[in-house]
Amino acid sequence: LDGSGKDSGPARLTAVSEGKSFDSGQWSKAFASKASTGPLSLPMDAEIVSGARAFTISAWVRPDALTATDDKFGETLLFAASVDITNGADKNLNHAVLSLGLRNGTGYVNVSARPRGGAETASSTKAVRVGEWAFVAAVVDVTQKRGRLYVDGEPASADVDMGDLEASEYADPLLSRAAHIGASSGGRYARFNGRIDELKVERVARSPAWLRAAYHNVRRPAEAVSWGPPQPRP
Repeated sequence: LDGSGKDSGPARLTAVSEGKSFDSGQWSKAFASKASTGPLSLPMDAEIVSGARAFTISAWVRPDALTATDDKFGETLLFAASVDITNGADKNLNHAVLSLGLRNGTGYVNVSARPRGGAETASSTKAVRVGEWAFVAAVVDVTQKRGRLYVDGEPASADVDMGDLEASEYADPLLSRAAHIGASSGGRYARFNGRIDELKVERVARSPAWLRAAYHNVRRPAEAVSWGPPQPRP
């Protein structure tokens, strides 16, 4: 996020950051998410989920509270995206198809995938604490119908069966209609209070080794590189 809401990835998406604040982050400047000022909003035509067969969502988070001001979803949301299903079966712009959040009052990490109908959810067994930075990640393999949570680079859940997922439901004609950082896909509910830094939404299932390296690269960079003795010239 780097103090501006601008996307440093190849998609070059830029969140609407007017009236929002940024504060010291784990890496650079983090989004200071507040229920009173609302989330960062991504462009309505951003095709974040269309055609994907797997997702990895990750972020550094430092919650100021673990309970949303409303209890509509039972969690505070770090990221949520919704789509318009073009066949007319569902025109609800708040149809949240992919989200990452913290369960109200506990700090356990939730990932939810809901291409149509009811949501398939996986939850962590390790909690995030108020006032402390943590690296949280979720991997959802739509094709294999599995999901897993990670906290600080280590698995924090079993490989959870998300059996109702169908890869065809994330078909290419689906257009992301809304995406928010720090609230529900409509932006009104489950607003997160705290800081969010280095949020990534990737259309690939990252490996445990990848996520462990991503954690150590920021928190313990000296442990992320192994140095050997000097090598003589050939």
